[in-house]
Amino acid sequence: YRVNNTLIIDFKNFDDVNEIKHDFKDFNIAYYPSKSCEKIDSLLNQLDANFLKLDSLKLDLAKNTFNKNQEITYCVATTILLDAFDNNADFLLIDNDDDFYIFDYNRKALEKCSGREVILPVIHVNELQKLASGEHKLANETLTKHQINPEII
Repeated sequence: YRVNNTLIIDFKNFDDVNEIKHDFKDFNIAYYPSKSCEKIDSLLNQLDANFLKLDSLKLDLAKNTFNKNQEITYCVATTILLDAFDNNADFLLIDNDDDFYIFDYNRKALEKCSGREVILPVIHVNELQKLASGEHKLANETLTKHQINPEII
């Protein structure tokens, strides 16, 4: 899902959140889940954010056919990003590295698919966990490496 010269970001591990210091109550978050995870669900339930319920967030990125036809993955990813953006999401939340690279590092391909610039930030759930628990410095180490810096700190 990534080109050889792509910067690899180490999102570190997802830590259990002991205390939520920032609840994200004024945020609209589009969450694209790749798996069901109790720890992630627990974190999201503690954030007072508005989670957008969009049908596009259930679409399959077709990663199993990515090597044969990247266009399908890019077009599905574009649909998801644009739907989130058009529904006033503050960012797209993802929970694994592969999806992060598809959405964040392939922006040129996604923009080519849609014919639009897509300026919606993408945030890894491990970064959100660090932000919510007040570890801004740790989160910022990876946030600044995104194609679009979320600048939410």
